[in-house]
This record gives sequence, structure tokens and C-alpha cells, in this order.
Amino acid sequence: MSSACVSEDLALSTSRKTFKWFLLGNPNGGKSSVFNGLTGLNQRTSNFAGVTMQDHRGFFRHGDQDVEVVDLPGAYSLYPRSKDEAAAVDFLLDGILHKEVDGIVVVANAFHLQRSLFFFTQIRELGIPTLLVLNMMDEVEEAKIEIDVAFLSDLLKTQIVCTQAHRQIGLGNLKKEMCRISSVPEFRVYRSLPEERISSLRRVLNISSSYLAFQYLRNQDLLKGLGDVDSSVLEEVLREEGFGGGLSLAQHQAKETLERHRFVREVLDSSVRFPESPGDSFARSDWWDKIFAHKFWGLLISLSVLALSFQALFYVAEPLMWGIEMGFSYLANVLSSVDSDAWWLRFFVEGLIPGVGGIVIFLPQIVLLFLIVGFLEDTGYMSRMAFLSDRWMRRLGLSGRSLVPLVSGMACAIPAVMCTRGISNSRARLLTTLAIPFMSCSARLPVYTLLIGVVIPNTLLWGIFHLQGVVLFGMYLFGVFMAALVSCLLHLFLPNPEGSDPLLLEIPRYRLPSFRTLFLYVYERSYSFVWTAGRIIILVSIILWVLSSVGYVEGSWFMPTDLSHSYAGYLGKKLQVLFSPLGYDWKISLAILSSFPAREIFVGIMSILYGAGHEGLLRESLIVSGSFTPALSFSLIIFYALSMQCFSTLSVVRAEQGSWKWPVLQFVGMGTLAYLSAWAVYSFFS
Repeated sequence: MSSACVSEDLALSTSRKTFKWFLLGNPNGGKSSVFNGLTGLNQRTSNFAGVTMQDHRGFFRHGDQDVEVVDLPGAYSLYPRSKDEAAAVDFLLDGILHKEVDGIVVVANAFHLQRSLFFFTQIRELGIPTLLVLNMMDEVEEAKIEIDVAFLSDLLKTQIVCTQAHRQIGLGNLKKEMCRISSVPEFRVYRSLPEERISSLRRVLNISSSYLAFQYLRNQDLLKGLGDVDSSVLEEVLREEGFGGGLSLAQHQAKETLERHRFVREVLDSSVRFPESPGDSFARSDWWDKIFAHKFWGLLISLSVLALSFQALFYVAEPLMWGIEMGFSYLANVLSSVDSDAWWLRFFVEGLIPGVGGIVIFLPQIVLLFLIVGFLEDTGYMSRMAFLSDRWMRRLGLSGRSLVPLVSGMACAIPAVMCTRGISNSRARLLTTLAIPFMSCSARLPVYTLLIGVVIPNTLLWGIFHLQGVVLFGMYLFGVFMAALVSCLLHLFLPNPEGSDPLLLEIPRYRLPSFRTLFLYVYERSYSFVWTAGRIIILVSIILWVLSSVGYVEGSWFMPTDLSHSYAGYLGKKLQVLFSPLGYDWKISLAILSSFPAREIFVGIMSILYGAGHEGLLRESLIVSGSFTPALSFSLIIFYALSMQCFSTLSVVRAEQGSWKWPVLQFVGMGTLAYLSAWAVYSFFS
């Protein structure tokens, strides 16, 4: 294998203080590892304009040069088959059109170069400075594949950098090359475009690449915002007689695909040499797949992995939760010992500490849940689970690709709904979107943990399994069952004009996850959870504390000694009329109403209403009160398992589906189902 992984230097340009690069590549090619390795914690997440697909941007400085990196969603081609691929292509072409990008980094899985090079040659032909990153070079070496990097660089007329991003190898060279912007040598693979028809558009857009102009003709919506583009130019180029040589745009696309695949095969034949047999690591991966991807044992192992994961949520997180609980208890005691009647002191002791503490105490379990999901994804096991579930998913109107969004829904429904963009079939995407909120997300975890701790004893089952962990696992299985049931029912009534798409899924070999990538995955999602829930709980705590501290009777204001005589008590008693068939008192009714924006704040609200400084004290208060019987507790668990109590998820569903029709149906339907199911459970156990 050639050691010359970086060819000669390019001429340095200092035309801009900050260079902006787009990061592109196939899914499972290590693009996220490269992005995290380049930017570390110096990154932020927003949404692409007009869509809910997340936009990851990061920054780094190399020498005196600042560089911004935009991580676009994974894609296989400039001809998208899914909504996330379409978002990536539109963002790329729009950035080029408005001169908002200095260069493009294409991350390729060096072990699967053929698929990666097809996409790279499309990007390279756009006429923008482009770097090719051959990632996962350690897998290439293990498989005894020889790549002549210098010769490959000459054939593709581009700079090539070899990396092992999960080990931080080669990223220094990549940073160095990203600080260099140069003129782009001409590169053409598809030479059948009618230059006489397309040259007028090139002049109007002031671009030199005919292939880039061809892409804008395929994506004409991107040109609508340009006032200097004459619509007559487009009409002339796209006459009904055909687009050059009697071929339509679609026919040119098909012809281009064939020519590009032929070119890639020729390049690989001349620059890559494969061994007669794969390396030992790949033989081991195939051997493990005989067990983990077995049609029977694989499913059994998958369920066992999930069961053990939820056992760990109690075993591993319990000491950390106890430490946080003691910390908030100590803080509350210190402030309570201050001899003062200041309103702000009462607010901290009676409102803010119980409210925030009721959320923060569950952070170890939230972090552990994200860690488990991230670990399953990075090891390659999640892809196997999707493969195993495809046959069963299709019976529900879903596909194997629905598994990743559904499993991600156990962490948070918002990115899970966004993840459905990878499902090409629109009906399967809709069914997955409607099923995701039934999966028990991390926001339900504090509610489950509190109520399970009230009614389920802290004992071992058969001397091995934590009984509370078994019940928690049962609630997650209940969420899976309800998601499957809803999908099955909708599958019977919703038409499917597109038919069923085959599952095209890349199965990576088993690998140890990158600690850095896993850390950033957990950090980003945990921070988002705390930041989102924290803002809501502080706002609700302020409102609820004020309502709990003030009463008004016969024209006079007073500070009630009994919470039931406050405004909060008055509002709760009005709501109790609605929830009394479920056995809920006015405090529970008020907590349910307060938690509709975000269900995770239920525990914090209950802590305020019961005057408990932390979750452990709240649990003791609920047990001592005697009102939280098994019937009431199970009814409340079922209500929170089935109701739609997340306004952020509803807004994301609206953005993904393009109207309020489905979010409204979700809210009403899940709310009705939750109410009736909770009533049935309460009646059965009473």
C-alpha cells in the first residue's frame, strides 16, 4: 500500500478569513467520527432552513486559519431516494449557488470504495474544491487490501487523505489540507450532456461546470430565489422536444449512472488489489453473524440485550442517583436553615430546588440510556437488528429501516421522527412517525421510576433480576406492543400506492466504538435533554410556586397555610372533575396538566406540590400518603405510557408531514386512548 496518503501541497488562498467546508459521504462510512474528530465539543446543532433535518456545524483552528465544517446527512448519490438525502443535496447545491461553501470533503469507507467513489465522482464533477478522505484504513489493512493512493489521486485529480478517525489518525493532515483552497483541475466522467443547450444557463449562473448546471436543471426550485435568472432560459433549455440528443433529464440520469459505474470499476481495477481471501477479522465477523443474525437466536439475543440494558438502568444508575439526591437535599437543608422570610429564599426551597432536582436526579439513567443506544449503533449491532426485524416489520406496514427510528424513540422522539427521512416509502414513513410516540422515551423514564418505586418492592426475582428493572422492561415492551398494534391497524386502512420497497441496508463489520464519538453522542443528547427540560421546569416552577403561594377569598389576598386553599389548589380541584374517574386527586390532576408541554416535568411538579426536596423524599411522601395504591399507580403509569405529552414532538411531526392534520389526530387519539386505558386499569385493580 502506498504511504503517500497526501499528495503535493496546493496553493494557499487567503481570500477569506474563515473557510467553510461541507462534509459529505455514504451512511456508515465514518463521517460522524471525522466530524467529531475535527471539531470536538466546538460544535452546535440547528435545523436546515425550511426542514427539520438537523444541521451539525463545527469549528476548528489550524495555525492562524479558522475553518467551519457543516456535517450534511449521509447520502449515496446526487439523485436522492429519501427525504434526508434530498435535504443534503438541496443544501449542497444551494450553498454552491450562493457561494457559501469553499470546498467539499467526501468521506469514503475505504473498504467499500466502489459505492463511495460513485458519489465522490458526482461531487468532484461539480467543479468545487474537493478532498477525498479514505477512512477506516485499519480495516483495509486487516483485510490485506492494497490501495495505490498516489495513483488513485492522479486518476481522480483530487487530494486524498487517509484516516482512522476513531483513533484520531490522519486528522491533522486533513485539517492542514482544509486550510488550503486552490483552483480546481477539470474532471469529467459524464460527457454526454448537450453543451449547446446548457451553456446559456451556465452563463446566467456564472458557473463553469456543465454537470453542475445539469443538477440545477433537475432542481429548478433552487433557482426561484434568484432575480437575475431569466425564466425564458429555463424554458428554452427544457423544451418539450427533449433535453439534447432526444434524451430527457431522467434518461440522461440513467445513462450517467451506467457510465459512472463503468468509470469507477476501471479506476478500482487499476489502483486497488484485493487478496484471495479476507482477513481474520472479517472471517470472525461472519462467524458472529451466524449467531447474532440468526433468524431465531438473533431475535432472542436482541431481546436479551434490551432486557439487560434496562436492568442496568437501575443497578448502575442507582448510586449516582443517590449522590445527586443527597446533594439537593443538603442544599435544601442549608437554605432552609437561613433565618429569613425572604420570598426568593422560599422560592428556592419550595419551588426551584424540588422542581429542578426532580429532573436532574434522573440524569444518570438518561445518560446510561443514550450510552446503550449509541453503543449498539457504533458496534454495528443496530444494523443487524434492523435486518432481523424487516420480515416482521413488513407485516405491520413498516420496513427494517423503521427499526432505527423506533429504537431511537426510546431515547427521544424528536430526533427519531427526524430519522424517518431515511425511509423512502411515504406510507411506511408516516406509519413509523405515528408509532414512535408510543415507544417509551427517556422523558417517561422519571415517571416510570418514581411510580414503580412506590408500588414495586426493591427485591430480586429468582435471586438474579431486579424486580423494579423487570417491571421497567415490561413497560418498554408495552410501548413496543402498542407501537406495533397501532401500525398494524393503520396498515389495514391507509392505502399504499408506492408498493413495498426492498430493504437495502449496509451491514458493517463488528467494531469497537470510538470513545470520542460515543462521548460526544451521549453529551449532545444529554445536554439537549437537560437544557430543554430545564427551561420548561424553571418556567413551570415559577408559575406553580406563585399559584401555590397566593390565595384570594372575598376580595382579599392571602398566603395560604394549606396548599388546597391556594390558586393552585383551586385549579387542581376544577381539573379533578375530569380525572376523578381515574382515581386522581387534585394534585395529580394539576401535575398532569402542567406536564403536557413535556411529560418529564411531572416529577418536579409533584415534588413542589408535596413539598419534597428530591425524588427520594417524594417517593416516601407518596407511600406515606396511602393514596398511591397499586390501582392508582398502574393507572397513572398507563396514562403516561400512552398519552402524547410533548409539544416539541407534535411540532416536528407537523413539519415532517407538512400540515397539522396528523399531529392533531395523534394528540386527540393518543389522549383518548390513554384516558380510557387508564380508567380500565384503575377499575380492574380497584
